[in-house]
Amino acid sequence: EGQVMVECRFTEGDDILSAPRIITLQGQEAQIASSEERSFPGSKKPMELGVKLTILPMVKDGMISFEGSCSVKELANINSEGKLQSASIITRESVFSGTADPGQDALLTLPSIKGKAIKVTLKFTLVDKQGRHLGTE
Repeated sequence: EGQVMVECRFTEGDDILSAPRIITLQGQEAQIASSEERSFPGSKKPMELGVKLTILPMVKDGMISFEGSCSVKELANINSEGKLQSASIITRESVFSGTADPGQDALLTLPSIKGKAIKVTLKFTLVDKQGRHLGTE
């Protein structure tokens, strides 16, 4: 039935890491990822580093309720001592739920492990089948 455009902005300090958007049917889970595959010593297959957002938007009485999770997987360091090589990867994950008016920003913060916290700004817009905004802005 109704469609929801989810716009994301991932920032670390003043740096915008990524600003993807996706259109999904209300009540259907969607996933946005901004990542890269890297190979590391001891890993049989490449690992995905970056940000992944899973979100389930639902529309009720003109409001958008949502729930989901956001994870950040980043390389902490690579060590090479003699004949031993290792890579340390840090993963942060947050789960959330909330409500927002169409066009209103919702802010999620993933605490810092090293460096700055990552802020995730979510904006929801009701759209028609062609992706055009419905009655907002």
